[in-house]
This record gives sequence, structure tokens and C-alpha cells, in this order.
Amino acid sequence: NLRILDLCAGSGAIGVAVAKAIPEAHVTFGEIDKVHLPTIQKNIQENLSKDTIIYDSKNYQVIEIDLFKNISGKFDFILTNPPYIDPAVDRAEGSVKNHDPHLALYGGEKGMEVIKQIIEEAPTHLSPEGQLWLEHEPEQTEEITRLANQNGLAAETHEDQYQVQRYSVLVLQ
Repeated sequence: NLRILDLCAGSGAIGVAVAKAIPEAHVTFGEIDKVHLPTIQKNIQENLSKDTIIYDSKNYQVIEIDLFKNISGKFDFILTNPPYIDPAVDRAEGSVKNHDPHLALYGGEKGMEVIKQIIEEAPTHLSPEGQLWLEHEPEQTEEITRLANQNGLAAETHEDQYQVQRYSVLVLQ
């Protein structure tokens, strides 16, 4: 069975989508802001218990984390949409700023503080063939590649539907 970590889970949308597509996977939802934990549980119940898809509670866990603290074991996929917005650039739309918490959006200086920590700590939590999928700003691509190489990872960046460099897949070298 695949082990998946939805890191910085927020509402749990990424992990729920994966769990729906791969019901036999074990998904860990890790969220920094404990206010979101009930929302993750609600989204699991509402989205994985319909239409004969009964998601076994043994296949998931929802935990409050400080990134990788409280996380044990190795994962085949670590999927994360961390706080990555650079406050100096701040292209976030008004609707996003009005509805999403500041903690979920802004990643400190150049939007890289949380990303840097994730890249530094992810190698100890990836299975040998594991992958870290990381959403980010296009301006962060070069720094992500540099940090990946420093931490024994190779990075490949991909474009979103608007042809913007939006996410990178990192693997152990």
C-alpha cells in the first residue's frame, strides 16, 4: 500500500483527492493550524463515504504538526502546497487573501522559509523511490533546485495549465 503525506494539508483537498483515486493508500494529513483539523475530518467524511466509496479510518490519520515534527515513518509521496507567497511580490487575489489565513499563504522572506525547511527535512521521510511534490512560485524554481541538490534530491519543475512554472517533483538522488 502506498503511504502518502498531505503536508500543510489545509482543508485536506489534496489528500482527499488522492484517497478517492487510490482507496487502498494510507494517507496522513498533517496540518500546522489545528483550526483546520475538523475541516479535514469533515472533508474526509463527506467526500470519501459517498457512492459506495467507504474509506476505512485505518487508512488515514489527521494530525497537528510543525512540518515534520509528529510525523513518523517513510512515505512514497509527500504532497504539499505550503505557504509560499513572497510578501514583497504578493500576487494573491483578493478573494484568496479574504478567505485563507495569513499562515497558509505567506512563506516568509521570498516565500521560501517553509519550503526550505521542507526540502531539508523531506529526505529522511521519503521511501527510497519516494517523491516530494511541492507547489511554489515560478521565481522560486532556481532556489528550490539549488536546495534540492544540497539535500541529496533532484528536482524537476513542471508548468501548470497557464504555462507557469508552478510545482516541482523532488526525488532522492
